[in-house]
Amino acid sequence: MPSEAPPAEAKSGWTDREIRAIEPFRIYFVRHVQSANNARSALHAVDKTKAKRQADPGITDVGRRQAACAGGYFRAIQRDPSLPQYKKIVRLHVSLMRRALETVRSMDVAGEGWAVHGSKHLHEAGGIFNGDRAQTEEGACGDALDDLEYGLNKQGVEAVLADGEQRMALANMEELGLEEEGKGWWRGGYETEEEAEARAAQEADKIWQMVEERFRSRRERRQLLHDDGACLYITHGLFHDRLKRHLVGNGGAPSSNGVECHFPTCNAGVDVYDFKIHPDTQRRMVAVVELNNDHYLPEELRMGGTCGAFKVVYHAKKQ
Repeated sequence: MPSEAPPAEAKSGWTDREIRAIEPFRIYFVRHVQSANNARSALHAVDKTKAKRQADPGITDVGRRQAACAGGYFRAIQRDPSLPQYKKIVRLHVSLMRRALETVRSMDVAGEGWAVHGSKHLHEAGGIFNGDRAQTEEGACGDALDDLEYGLNKQGVEAVLADGEQRMALANMEELGLEEEGKGWWRGGYETEEEAEARAAQEADKIWQMVEERFRSRRERRQLLHDDGACLYITHGLFHDRLKRHLVGNGGAPSSNGVECHFPTCNAGVDVYDFKIHPDTQRRMVAVVELNNDHYLPEELRMGGTCGAFKVVYHAKKQ
């Protein structure tokens, strides 16, 4: 007689319904508000003698108004009792460039209790450099030893965040290892396109590792609800584009499938991404919930933007 088949094991996998019921880990990505260089762009196209590009610019009056609106947008989310916890921010990651730090300060969210973490790796592609970007990419300027810029040091970062009614501080200031005085956080010189692309890939992988860590303990407890909050990243347009392409598996330009994908973001534009890890296969899953949402801004504060071969414009504005 043939041997008996072993008894069937009980199914231990998650059902589709359970996987859909798992609350995601949410990340909000926001491009900094209008900087002096952003405001310069339109003027520069008319008369190049009227405005000079700054290596590490601050934000404009328009930018401060945009930031105030962004702060109101996120405070409304935080204080809405009908929203689940996974949509509410508990941690903020911000570039150490002046315009990004000034964006956070001008959002007036110091009272929200968020843990604010500065990052040396979320800066704009190219870093902090003198001269026009196109000229620098061609090696015309920005690399001479007497022309280097180093960004904000510890005192500079603290001064930017403290310049307001509510003082803010970076939770990881000591970990950053910034000099008290003297040179700032940037290495000096110009970051190449290849370096910027590699940095975006590394930061995207860090985010996925964070997501995996968040889901690991939940999987072990078979927990569907997300008992932690969301993260907010404030960074820059060109780097923002690279980072998001790598997050969704379309890194490089063009990527391996031959499609060149871009994610344009206007000043103060909000992207919303929801992340999950499949509890059985450990497959990474991401949903793009919102892209470049600046509709919370008054029309006069919606400035448009460019990315790669694309330009975001509004019909109400003269182009």
